[in-house]
Amino acid sequence: MRKIQRPVSKCIFCGIRYANSKEDYWPKWLQPHLPKASPYTLFVTEGSEPRKINARVKGASTEQTIEVVCKLCNNGWMSRIQNAASAHLKPYSTVGRTISQTVQEVIATWATIFTMVIEFYDPKLVMATDQDRHAMPFTGKSFSKPPPDWRIYMTRLRSNDEAVWFHTGAWARSEEGELDRALFTRIHFGTVGLIVVRLPGPYQFGYAGLDELCHQAGLHRIWPSQLGTIEFARGLSAKKFLFIASLMRQTMLEL
Repeated sequence: MRKIQRPVSKCIFCGIRYANSKEDYWPKWLQPHLPKASPYTLFVTEGSEPRKINARVKGASTEQTIEVVCKLCNNGWMSRIQNAASAHLKPYSTVGRTISQTVQEVIATWATIFTMVIEFYDPKLVMATDQDRHAMPFTGKSFSKPPPDWRIYMTRLRSNDEAVWFHTGAWARSEEGELDRALFTRIHFGTVGLIVVRLPGPYQFGYAGLDELCHQAGLHRIWPSQLGTIEFARGLSAKKFLFIASLMRQTMLEL
């Protein structure tokens, strides 16, 4: 495994212990199912400034790690979330059938943790707040859930030979002149396509439009979770999923 820079000194979740644990960008339970052909990984900054290469790191994206969490978080509650999600996503067994409200929340929580970690590849694009991250750890039988003001969408992909994540962030200014954060993350591997969105408070009226766009395009909102079950249809082509994701990102940034 290879790692890039350590952008923080304290764990991004507990904020107490040192970030001394190597967290995989792509979890170990997914790596056997992911392509590893690329000899290097490009980490690209794409936010309010022009697109530029942030880092060119030797090794495929499936081999990269980053030190932003402590061992106690990584091996404790984060591991339990990974295990719960892997039961439904390895190897993509959930997609193609109905998923319950509980499963929606498990997958949405995993996508949230994934987003909160990978956005630290470029600290300028970190848009999850400390409050968002510090609310994720749990103890006992309780289970984390994503922040209530985030939206997470999921679809089934008909065919896809890639494992790719894309993250961008932007600052939005309210009428009162206060700055708040927006983020957009696209995750797709195998037959799974996920989109994670955070809109600033004054702009959350835009969620209704994103919900409608996703509904028409064949994506389902899994957070906030839907009552009952979701049934995935035949699925989208990877090309169409990328087009819809690009349209959603553009719509979000124009709000």
